[in-house]
Formats: sequence, structure tokens, C-alpha cells
Amino acid sequence: MHQAKLSTALGLVLAAVLLGTGVDAVLNLGDTFKGGIIVGDEDVVQFAAVAGSKVTLTMKAAKSNVIPQLEMIYLPTGENVFFQTNSGKKKLTVKNIEILQTGMYEVRCTGAVGTIGDYSLKTKEKLNKGVTKPKLEEELGVGEGLGLDFGAKPGYILSGTVGPAKKSEAVAGIPTITFPDDEGGVGVPLTGFFNNKGIFQIADLTLETLGSYSVIVQNEGLTGIMKTSLKLNVKKNKEKKKTVEEGVPGPFGR
Repeated sequence: MHQAKLSTALGLVLAAVLLGTGVDAVLNLGDTFKGGIIVGDEDVVQFAAVAGSKVTLTMKAAKSNVIPQLEMIYLPTGENVFFQTNSGKKKLTVKNIEILQTGMYEVRCTGAVGTIGDYSLKTKEKLNKGVTKPKLEEELGVGEGLGLDFGAKPGYILSGTVGPAKKSEAVAGIPTITFPDDEGGVGVPLTGFFNNKGIFQIADLTLETLGSYSVIVQNEGLTGIMKTSLKLNVKKNKEKKKTVEEGVPGPFGR
């Protein structure tokens, strides 16, 4: 109902930015939002999502006559992901929404055909191995590089291994990482160490920015083709699921 009632989400420094912008809550996926619709009203919630994941949203009337209606927007571009209504029913579930781009998303909750009342919005996130354990194998000539892109949220932890596959005569250089807010795309060397097989072990790195990252490795050998194996582990930070209430003392007490 266009009041800035924000929960903490993934350590994102969003509260100060969003105050007064008509956003009712910023959620972690897995949270539940409880709100209410009045005539001519829409509630707005936002969350961060990672490319390759799937999100499920369930809007359900809470002892009211509201008929759920949902619209989802990708905020960086304003692109409409979907608009869906379930006219005549008091529960609407949109399952396994494929997230194509890492970033902030907005969900607009309204009542179809002018219906009003209290409701809950449940959010659920499914991360597959392509998100949490991205990997790539390719052959690199001398001086060539290989990059693996992945999305992450603040608080995620990156680790993994980079180096030549078995029986390769080439030499892997120290991998670098490009951060989402790097305008020039200049990679920063990752911390870690090479084992006795020439495999670089990436030390745990806590990621602080929502967006797309890239880990890059070069074939620094003097001769030969390097069959490169780049395997990452993007560990999700554990967060307690919360119920975020709209308004005090209630959705109609304004």
C-alpha cells in the first residue's frame, strides 16, 4: 500500500534507497509477505534473484474476498516477466518462474475485478547445480583465456578449482574475477594456491554485490593446448525465513 516497510534482504543496502519509493517490502526469497488490498490499491514487494534459478509465488486470500492478481517486473529494464490472474479463485500460484537475468525483481499484488481484502504472498526459490556449481571445460591454446559467468547475491561465498585437465602440458595462470560493478571489466586476481598438479584452489571469497560475475583463466604455457577445467562452488548464505507484516496496526489502519 505504498508505504516503505522494508525487511533486511541479503545484506543489500536497499532500505535507504527505497524509502519513499512506494515499495512495501524487500524480501529474501523464502519469506512470506502479509498485506491487504483496498480499492484502487496495489502492494509492491521486491526481491533479488539469480539467473538460472526458479521462483514460485503464491498469493492467497486471508479470510477475505480478494481475488489474487500478480505482475512481475525485472527492475533494471522494466521488462514484464508475467501478468497473471486467477479470476474467481482466492488462491493464485505461479510455479517455477525461470529467472533469466540476475538482479532485482518487483511483484505487484492487486485484487482482480475490484476485489479487496487481506492476503499472503509466499515466495520460494529453487537453485539448480548450474547456479550453485557452475563448471566449464574447454581447450585453450597458448595465450588464450577462458571465462565462466555466474550470478550471485550479497553474502554468497565463492570457492572452486581452476587448472589444466589431466595429462595436459599447459600451465594455468592465476585466475581473476570480474565484479558486477567493474565498469572497465578489469579482473582482480583471486586468492588461493596451486597444488602439486597445477590446479589452483580458490580460497573462500565472500561476494558483496548482486549481479553477474566472471572468473577468467589464461593458458600461460609456452607450448601445447590446455584442456581447461573451471569448476566453481557458489554457496548460498543461510537465512531464516520470515513473515513480513504490512503496516501497523494493520493493512487498513492508515
